[in-house]
Amino acid sequence: MCAHCGKKPGVDPTPADFKLKRCAGCSSALYCSAECQKAEWPTHKQEVGSAFAGYTSSLALITAVKDWMVVANYTFVSMAKALVLAYGGIAANFASPRLLLFELVLGDRSGRSTGGGSAPANLFRVARASIVDRVPLHNCLDGDGWEEMEKACQKQIDHLRSDGIPRPTLVGSLPALFMLGDTGLVAAHHFPIYGTRNLGPGPSPQSQRAIYRDIIDMCIRILDRSLVFHHPDPNWQYEPQVCHPTRKKKEWLLQQLANWNWEEVNDPASKTGLPPVVLWCIFHQL
Repeated sequence: MCAHCGKKPGVDPTPADFKLKRCAGCSSALYCSAECQKAEWPTHKQEVGSAFAGYTSSLALITAVKDWMVVANYTFVSMAKALVLAYGGIAANFASPRLLLFELVLGDRSGRSTGGGSAPANLFRVARASIVDRVPLHNCLDGDGWEEMEKACQKQIDHLRSDGIPRPTLVGSLPALFMLGDTGLVAAHHFPIYGTRNLGPGPSPQSQRAIYRDIIDMCIRILDRSLVFHHPDPNWQYEPQVCHPTRKKKEWLLQQLANWNWEEVNDPASKTGLPPVVLWCIFHQL
């Protein structure tokens, strides 16, 4: 039935080849004509926006999440390494089908509920990061989705190993799924995984696992502040640069915070009790 005029194929007079067309934004509402869809849009767009956190379609939401992954790439790569090393080690996580799982809480893109417009933390917040068995999540991707993710992981590794930049601790690439709140949608990605300089492929000692868990928590806290980590200056620092991403037209720009106070992400209840800069120093020296 048409969501605007109520016309029903086979009941109301319609051409023999008449078909209702589905709304591309919500994949639910049906319309008998472009005119009915246009007439209904002022009302229906509120429903579409509500379903997809203020975005006009599921595709727009997934695209926005993937853009955010690129902006926060160093933050997620650091989390990916820490997750692998904290929970099982390199050998265990590459011996069976595993994936990185990021469960997101979605904000309101319009800024009505958060008052923050398009700041990343107002759009997406990481509620939980984990590394899990891939098999129970097999139905999250349709068709050849898993095969395509494996190809993307291999393509990433082939590129990183052939671009002339030494990466002695690079061990592979793992698929990642971003669960988009309660929308039922997922965004797929992949991240390179780096091992340690001083340890073998087995599980890390307990004291080092605590360091990795603190790194994961710190990455989540920095994202919650609408900030991201960026590569440290290789000449003089171990801790990453802290940057504020700002949206300019369709592009995210990173502005480094020169006077960043690391106490802002210091967690009194951390597993190690170590200051953030010390944690990063140890993390990069392992």
